[in-house]
Amino acid sequence: MTPDTYILIDKFNDKLEQYVRTMQNNCYLFEVFKCCGYSEIVPVYKRATCADLYKNILYQLQLDSPMTIYVTTIDSSGNVIRQNFSLQNNSQSVKDFISENNLTPMYPLPVGVVYKLIYECGTTTCGCS
Repeated sequence: MTPDTYILIDKFNDKLEQYVRTMQNNCYLFEVFKCCGYSEIVPVYKRATCADLYKNILYQLQLDSPMTIYVTTIDSSGNVIRQNFSLQNNSQSVKDFISENNLTPMYPLPVGVVYKLIYECGTTTCGCS
């Protein structure tokens, strides 16, 4: 590789790090778990609706079918407080959904705020197992 190539790679890496920092400031982050235990972090902008979050999860996990997404709230020690109430595919703001349901981050500070969601496909053939 040429010296110019290394400069471009460094520039790209700087832009990617900047993007991640910006995302943490502008988005709510949700870790979405599948039945097999696999999970991914799914962002949604802070001004988004629950329908937007629902759609982001479909896109991120490459899902085609309607689904139920359950929410689990935990305390700072990781103990489950409330589980298995569903995220509705509606126009409620994500901010209000988090507030009204007293969602707590799943990781302790100083780690970024991430909320836990569980994807339930409703079948035994979801491809996870």
